[in-house]
Parts: sequence; structure tokens; C-alpha cells
Amino acid sequence: MRAASSQSNRPEEEEKKEPAQAEGADDEQNDEDAADAASAHEEAVKQKREAIDKQQAFIEFKQSEEGQSFEGRIREHRGQIKEKRTSIKDITTTLNENKGEIDMLKQRLDRKEEERKVRLRDEQLRQDDMFEE
Repeated sequence: MRAASSQSNRPEEEEKKEPAQAEGADDEQNDEDAADAASAHEEAVKQKREAIDKQQAFIEFKQSEEGQSFEGRIREHRGQIKEKRTSIKDITTTLNENKGEIDMLKQRLDRKEEERKVRLRDEQLRQDDMFEE
């Protein structure tokens, strides 16, 4: 029985192989198409326009949609930087004014402390003189 069943499977296997071989032919065709496309791309690369200077290339890039997008973002960021610099300048001015006021108050405190020390020393000397008498 096994021999009969194995023989009956062989024609089916051959049928299964034939479509696979046909698929292999399609794969070969796809590979050829890919190779043709690659060679066409290589030709296009070889036929590029002649080199232009960087400034001209940059100008052309800025005229493209992608370049205009970049340029817009650059201008926006420059505006933000300018605003932040102005803010920093204002904050720095306020900080310096406050620092000046703090320094002035510290000097006044130092003078008052020095005056207090002198006054206490004078009072101590007077008290010492009073006890000596």
C-alpha cells in the first residue's frame, strides 16, 4: 500500500514543482529588471549637470520647496534667538541694578556695624574710666 501511495504523490509533487519553477523564472526576470533599473540610474548619475559653485547651489536649493521650508525655519529661529537675546539683556540689566543696590546696602550695614563697634568701645572706655576714679 505504501508503494501505491508514494507513487500517487509523485505526480502531484511534479505538479507542485512546475509552478515553483515558473516562479523562479519570474524572480530571474525581476532580477534583470532591477539590474536594468540600477544601470539606468548609474547613467543618470553620470549625465548630471556640471558642477556649480556652492553659493549658486545654495541659492537654487533655497528656491526649492524643501529649501524654502528650511529657510522659513531658519528665519523663525533667528527671530526667537533675537527675542531671547533681548530678554537676556533686560534680565542682565535688572540683575546688575539689583546687585548694585545690594552692594550699597551692604556698605551701609558695614558702616553701621563699624560705628556701633566704635560706640561700644568708647562706652566701654568711659565705664572703665568711671570705675578707676
